[in-house]
Amino acid sequence: MVVTDMSNHKSHSWYNYGIDLLKSKDLIHWTSVSFDFRKGPGIFCDPASPDFYKDYSAICRVWAPQVIWDPNYQWTDGQKGGYMIYYSLLNSKEDHYDRIFYSYADASFTKLTKPRLLIDWGYATIDADIHYVPADNKFHLLIKKEGGQPGIFTATSDHLTGKYSLPDEKDYINFEGNRKVEGPSAFQLIGDTAWQVAYVEYSTRPIKYRICQADRYLTHFQHPKDIEGDVSSTAQHGSFLILNKKEYKRLERWSENYQKQKRVKAEKKSDFRVISAQRTHKT
Repeated sequence: MVVTDMSNHKSHSWYNYGIDLLKSKDLIHWTSVSFDFRKGPGIFCDPASPDFYKDYSAICRVWAPQVIWDPNYQWTDGQKGGYMIYYSLLNSKEDHYDRIFYSYADASFTKLTKPRLLIDWGYATIDADIHYVPADNKFHLLIKKEGGQPGIFTATSDHLTGKYSLPDEKDYINFEGNRKVEGPSAFQLIGDTAWQVAYVEYSTRPIKYRICQADRYLTHFQHPKDIEGDVSSTAQHGSFLILNKKEYKRLERWSENYQKQKRVKAEKKSDFRVISAQRTHKT
């Protein structure tokens, strides 16, 4: 799992400075390695590689990281295969807008290569989501485009690291009109060749988590609807994970225990407040 290090709850700032690589054997207990991009070349595992930026300390946004396994990536020591981590990046001194970059993480998911440019279309692009589509033997990239006609668009490439085509201006997620959307995430149901595409519609309140369908080529978007369930915490971004029964049951038990512990803590806290209030009243 790869995540940002951003929290704007208290600071109300949209800046963040790196990503965390996390791994787990049971989907419950996680270990992590953090990368603060402002620290520069020394945090990356390929110090001899060229640097895209002159001043890493001015990196102020590392947004919406995603991961895809690349069996063909070649490491300098001869090892083959790596996790391609791709993300939106902005350097306040050297960039005019957000662009999509990528790095590679090793099989241990603890080392990361320097940023490399993936997409620059002359305007801001964020929230990329890449999938290999067997129907046409191409890599399809879903992305939030902020130049020209805004919205969630697709681009394709014969190779994972590009070059990607310009966005398809005739076939994109246009259901929301002037409402703002972001965070696309595509997946296929087991046994189904069609694609499901989830995204966030964030210009209304409460924020909506939406989903629509696409054909086996990840084109022709249709049938949008709200995602059902508990989205009271305004879930945003992220990918969908296919679980087997054993994994699902394990997470279900953990979730039930976690909720029970939360209720017990809340009750104890409530009792403490009552006792404190009584003591204050007597005084």
